[in-house]
Amino acid sequence: MKKKYIKDTYLREVTDVDIKITKDDALNAYTVIKKINSTNEPYISNHTGEDICLIDDGYYVIEQLPLDEKYLVRAFFNKDKVLKGYYIDIVKENALENNELYYLDLYLDITVDKLANGESLVMVWDANELKSALEAGKITKEDYVLAHKELVKLFSSIANEENIYMLKCLEDIKNI
Repeated sequence: MKKKYIKDTYLREVTDVDIKITKDDALNAYTVIKKINSTNEPYISNHTGEDICLIDDGYYVIEQLPLDEKYLVRAFFNKDKVLKGYYIDIVKENALENNELYYLDLYLDITVDKLANGESLVMVWDANELKSALEAGKITKEDYVLAHKELVKLFSSIANEENIYMLKCLEDIKNI
């Protein structure tokens, strides 16, 4: 299992960033807003067959880390605050340690890309990496089952466009 600190994630090639962290007591979650001021080069995703710029100068990354859930939501917005996509990490836990937010990554991920035609494409990633982690003893069988159960649960909330943390990202960008 990989322990990842929020202050270090999704900042590849970023040379200047402002990070704001707030706690939402009603949701028992942390909101992290990363304003990308400058990058060495844009981060372009192309796993859909369509280039989608997720990180560049003036872009935003908003992360929701719910303490009572087994996932976190990461939303990418361009400089005009237009949603470009989501990246959802399935995790064993989200937590705060020594005033630093982290998560224990269970390898399995979901992306929701916003295509130029307005449609969304949902994809699952790293199922083989999850299986390899189980076989290598990096995670337990319970962790493996947990990741798959969470995946099924998430698909329902994504398909019905009712995931409260995805919706919160859309709300948060309006207040920036």
